[in-house]
Amino acid sequence: MSLILVASGLLVIAGYDALPGLFLGTAILAAGHALAFPADVPGVSPLLGRRAKLGRRHDRRRVAAAIGGCAILLGSVASLMGYRMMFVASASAAIVGLTLLRRL
Repeated sequence: MSLILVASGLLVIAGYDALPGLFLGTAILAAGHALAFPADVPGVSPLLGRRAKLGRRHDRRRVAAAIGGCAILLGSVASLMGYRMMFVASASAAIVGLTLLRRL
């Protein structure tokens, strides 16, 4: 569900020129990110212990390091094709991630 919201928010941002579309897309994107990391919010996941929370943070750091290369790629897409295509490419990456996660 979170990746669907992330992809939807990115597509809304890519599709609108006006400021309200940017705000709406950002709200949808933020809701997707909030659903992706519920263990960071105190009291939301009481069944997860301290080790599980710290393990998730450590895994995210590894993923963030791998995504650093993606930021360079998205910067290239933005400079060559514009910001709209950058958001479309980001939404496509979220959809690819969703399909990969469903296969696991």
